[in-house]
Amino acid sequence: MRRRLCVLAGLVVGGALLAGCAGSGGSGSATYSGGDKTAPPAPNLVGTLQQYREDEVTHSLKVELRNAGATTVRVSSLAVAWSGLAGTDPAQVDYDIPPGATVALKVPYGDAVCTGSTRPTDPVEAEIVTPDSQLTIGLAASDVLLEKLWDQDCARQRLLDAVDVAFGDSWAPTTVDGAPVLRGTLVLTRGSSTGPIDVVDLDGSVLLTLDATPPAGTPLLTMPASAATASLSIDVGSTLRCDGHSLGESKKTYVFDVGLDLGDGRVDLTLQPPDDAKKQMYDVLTKACGLA
Repeated sequence: MRRRLCVLAGLVVGGALLAGCAGSGGSGSATYSGGDKTAPPAPNLVGTLQQYREDEVTHSLKVELRNAGATTVRVSSLAVAWSGLAGTDPAQVDYDIPPGATVALKVPYGDAVCTGSTRPTDPVEAEIVTPDSQLTIGLAASDVLLEKLWDQDCARQRLLDAVDVAFGDSWAPTTVDGAPVLRGTLVLTRGSSTGPIDVVDLDGSVLLTLDATPPAGTPLLTMPASAATASLSIDVGSTLRCDGHSLGESKKTYVFDVGLDLGDGRVDLTLQPPDDAKKQMYDVLTKACGLA
């Protein structure tokens, strides 16, 4: 059964449809299911699937639809369908697309469906309902995007099946070499893995650093094969990028990467702290930048 993703919101994007996408999906040709012979002609929509930096943070996609026809098309509801992703039922959109305009609709998506050993090759499609018709169009989707949505997410799922990685619940402000930091823990909880697990690297964002509390060893932490849990003391500090552009335009301020090795090479996992910790991390930024 074809899985679907629901649209959360719409945003008008001026200009022509972004070009250069290749891979799965078509040029937007429609399969039309309309009413009687007096019904208006099928909408002529061209679609592309995209994901921008801000979408990565909110775990969403953008469906860009260009109206290549001569009349305004009202999209009542929209769903993205691809067997590589779990999804939900379509959502009501009720959005008008004038002739020649491109509209980017924000779409949440589910985890990759990793039942097979290789990425599904069937096309990514948009299923669209208008007041007068139902149509399905192919969505151009780059191989880079599909690799991120399926290959990388399946690797993440395999990793999380082997070991759960999360920030601890307790955070405390302190200083290191006179600079403000927020001290917490990174907690590993064993899943299906039976061998030792190493934390080999921590990586912060444009505005925030993420480091093991000094002194740090190499690897930063090893959870022995006999252990069910292990924790690493960590410090979150400021990169001292205090200019207005960096502070105002950062899209992934609270997105951190953890490098793990389960015995067969490094695998990176992306983590975000809970909201209450984000507030404390923001306090570190303002203090370090002299804005408090």
